[in-house]
Amino acid sequence: MLNIIYYPVSIFLWFWWRFFGLFFGVSTGVTWIASIVSVTLVLRVILYWPFRRRIRSLQRRPASARSPEPFIWTLRPLGGWPIFVIQVLFFVGIHQVLQGMQAYKIENYVFSRSAIIFYNESALFGMKFGASVVPVQGRLPPTAFSTTPAQTLIVAIPLTVTAAVLLYYAANRTASLRTELGLSPHPTATAAAKLILPLMPLITLLFWPTLLLFYWISNSICTIYQCRLVRGIVEPADL
Repeated sequence: MLNIIYYPVSIFLWFWWRFFGLFFGVSTGVTWIASIVSVTLVLRVILYWPFRRRIRSLQRRPASARSPEPFIWTLRPLGGWPIFVIQVLFFVGIHQVLQGMQAYKIENYVFSRSAIIFYNESALFGMKFGASVVPVQGRLPPTAFSTTPAQTLIVAIPLTVTAAVLLYYAANRTASLRTELGLSPHPTATAAAKLILPLMPLITLLFWPTLLLFYWISNSICTIYQCRLVRGIVEPADL
């Protein structure tokens, strides 16, 4: 039923994989990392587009004439739910596609058998993207890829910590911005976001494709930058 999501996501990922493969090779970790980051950035740019013109118009106004109204709809629980749903569906899609890149698969949506082999051969400082620290759902352990759990964890743990810190900071900056705009974030929802979101990288490390760590990192950086952009346009004195 969700193939309407999985196929477009796999097409976009395939496109960036082929593009970066021209420069770095189709079986290198750099190519797959750049592909995940690019797909994530493109989505965030698309979601940013609806109020891009308003931001430019605000930048041309004097500070006294600036208003936070163009951004409030994206931060209210009801006004911002479409963006939230789109991001959730995108994550589900990218998770499903990467989860399907298992070594024994013949094909995975638009990815051929050779692409799956290239994915499982790719690595970052010895951390094979096809391996799973905790083999679940048909995923193979690091030893199946001529590496060890220790080699995987040496690289994956710093990435996991980085992703968790960025997720917490992004949630904190979003809550602060809502407060500055007079939206008074719900204490329970804010606390849940700060507690649950940083746990997602740990779940990724243990059970999901480790390449998803770069999704969390790039998506959090985009959120932090967007909060900074809004705060820079709507100056504190005008809030």
